[in-house]
Amino acid sequence: HTESVEGYKYLCEKASAVGINVTIETACQSWPWLDESPPRLIDFIDEIGADNLGVCLDSGHYNIVGLDIAKVIHQLGGLIFETHFHDNFGPVDKYFKNCDLHNPIGDGNIPWKNVIAALDECGYEGIVTFEQKDFSINAERWRSMIGHSE
Repeated sequence: HTESVEGYKYLCEKASAVGINVTIETACQSWPWLDESPPRLIDFIDEIGADNLGVCLDSGHYNIVGLDIAKVIHQLGGLIFETHFHDNFGPVDKYFKNCDLHNPIGDGNIPWKNVIAALDECGYEGIVTFEQKDFSINAERWRSMIGHSE
């Protein structure tokens, strides 16, 4: 833990000097003790104490570990610097080889309207990265969901 804290402090200091933010992607399975627990992630970021350290909220990853994404968004709030949006079928997938499916919305069970509402309620204005394998289907479904036509 101490090495991680010192490493992130150093990284954030160097990144800040050139105007770069640093994010920890959620539920990557690299540090499950940290990135699958919003309270521990918040404590870790507080311990680093760098204004340029935040979270990359990965919807698909949090869905795989069975967390309520909208609730997590409310917990993390202003610490969310960017997002990765992709769909999957949640915790049932974690026992299969291809659990992190990176599907377009609708090819999974993420409650997207709740996710979007939570981001809006938290005042999120950052980057949304659509991290999935069929961009045309994804774009069509997003337009349909938000009631927008071309």
